[in-house]
Amino acid sequence: MKQYTKHLWLVAFLFLFLQSFAQVTKEQKPKKERITKAQATEKDVLAFINKNINKYDLTQEKIARLKEDFEEEERGHGIYKYDFRDLLLEIKRDELRKLYFKLNTASAKQKSDLELEPNLIGNVCVNGSFESGDTNEYTFRYASPNSVDFLCDINTDMYSPYTPSNIINNFSNGITIVDSNTQNAAGNDPLLESLGVHIPRVFDGEFAIKLNDNSPSFSVSTLNKAYIVDGPVVSYNFSLIMQNPDPRHHPEADQPHFIVRLYNSLHEIISENCIVADVDNTETFENITYFNEPLLFTRWQCGRIFTDGIQNGEEATLEFIITDCGQGAHYGTVYIDNICNNENCNSIFPEVHLDINPSVPLCPTFPLNICGTFIPPHSVNPPYTEGTLTAINLNILQGGNIVGTVNNATINDHQFCFELALTDFGPLPSGDYEYQAQATFEIGNTTLNAEDTSANQGPDAIFTGCSECPDCINITTSVAGTTDTQQAHNCINATNTITAASSSSAVYRAGKEVVLLPDFVALKGSIDRFYIEDCNDGTYVARTAAPVKHQAAQQEVTIDLVERNGQGNISIYPNPTNGELNIISGEASLRSITVTGLDGKVILKQKITETNASGYKLDINSLSSGMYLLNAETVDGNITSHKIIKN
Repeated sequence: MKQYTKHLWLVAFLFLFLQSFAQVTKEQKPKKERITKAQATEKDVLAFINKNINKYDLTQEKIARLKEDFEEEERGHGIYKYDFRDLLLEIKRDELRKLYFKLNTASAKQKSDLELEPNLIGNVCVNGSFESGDTNEYTFRYASPNSVDFLCDINTDMYSPYTPSNIINNFSNGITIVDSNTQNAAGNDPLLESLGVHIPRVFDGEFAIKLNDNSPSFSVSTLNKAYIVDGPVVSYNFSLIMQNPDPRHHPEADQPHFIVRLYNSLHEIISENCIVADVDNTETFENITYFNEPLLFTRWQCGRIFTDGIQNGEEATLEFIITDCGQGAHYGTVYIDNICNNENCNSIFPEVHLDINPSVPLCPTFPLNICGTFIPPHSVNPPYTEGTLTAINLNILQGGNIVGTVNNATINDHQFCFELALTDFGPLPSGDYEYQAQATFEIGNTTLNAEDTSANQGPDAIFTGCSECPDCINITTSVAGTTDTQQAHNCINATNTITAASSSSAVYRAGKEVVLLPDFVALKGSIDRFYIEDCNDGTYVARTAAPVKHQAAQQEVTIDLVERNGQGNISIYPNPTNGELNIISGEASLRSITVTGLDGKVILKQKITETNASGYKLDINSLSSGMYLLNAETVDGNITSHKIIKN
């Protein structure tokens, strides 16, 4: 165990200690006076904490250390009682408490309206258009790593902080504020302007920002903005310019990339958009020849990124990343403007979103519907078109690994729903599971992908202490060339098809009813059995059914359901019944039949007077619909119990 872990729990202990007793002087004063002062001080401390809790940040390094040690503590001691977010909140409260007493000097003692300077953070729209002509509200990183793969998952944490030039339109600088002054390249990007392409440097207003210069290198520039989430989306306008070196010598990892990410307060990526230089992606790029190679550009377009998984009032960090070519001979640059929360922008980026009930189901019942929405990509060049969804599937994850995939989505407009069966979670589900939707879209000749892992905090489904036998199941999956064996405590509703092959069969059993609904089809040649009995260890035994009745005109088959008790030789059919039961006892003669309710109350009793009666027909037309217990007594004194269903 790392020494820092011990410090972590010590901090938590000290926090509780301080929370309980406050910070009061050790001067010897009357008890009542000391208590009154302590209460007043505590009130001021809490007011200070509540004012500043959303403005105070733990460093990313500290969060990373805390998370590492917290997870190590969990692995070592199985401590799952507290959520890591709650721990971070308490650590922030503890540090703010200490800061209060540090700031609360003698001249400001007992002052309750102390407030931190707003070094952070407000709405994402604050200076989102850079109309102040500066980079307030933003931080930057810049690096020029040699021979590195520039992929969509590039990690920029190790890159050095960077201070942009305070000179407007400093195009030789890695990061610069630009303006719309028409005296400079007619207010357009100077390189494209020289090539006869007129694209303004600023989308709207007077200022924007430009990341990366126009010089080929290994440059990577980032813009970061911390803010308080107050809506479902962050929008931005961007104008992208990228060289597209020959893909025969420059694989995707060496092409310029433009990436937009959203992080939560733990510095975990919540959502991401990524564009890679590709001359064939004509829905995103136009191009012009520059030094005998394609120079790609997008003109101004709208992008958006969703805040799923971050609650309103929580802190998030937005990051823009632009890279040059991974071999150092080509460049990428981007203009950014109007960072805000416009939900109506049409973007080249497709989106898929799972809509998961935050109330996580423990031992869910089936079928289980998992639904969501998708937003197709929209072309940014005329003629403006909307992309088409070509495929969508739902992955079931456990520990980050896919244990099942479902692709039976029903689509209605831009909404989708998957119907999950218990078997989709793998054999004998146990533990926590999460859902991940993956979608593929086509727009023009371009294929774009989108995915979303449920933003619920914690698991989406939990199988802990669950019975391996569900209460009820709906069976919809067709059976072909195999035996489908399923059981439920109470009911099975079947609407599937059993194909016409001797190797296709179904064996279904439930404690109350097996219902073959109108859409159920068992084709000639299949062998199927259905039983009324409770779940067991999964052993399925063939039994003899009552004679089959054929109706030649419609070719329908009536199947009598037979229950046979393992301790005797009693058979009962049909079960369920509309009014009459046939009770067959084999070699043993019947003495009496008793029908009781599930509460044990006797409802019907018949004494059998016939000698050597090995079969008996019982009329239960007088009983109401429901489940009952039938006790059959033979002449040798054996009594067996059976569940029966009256329709």
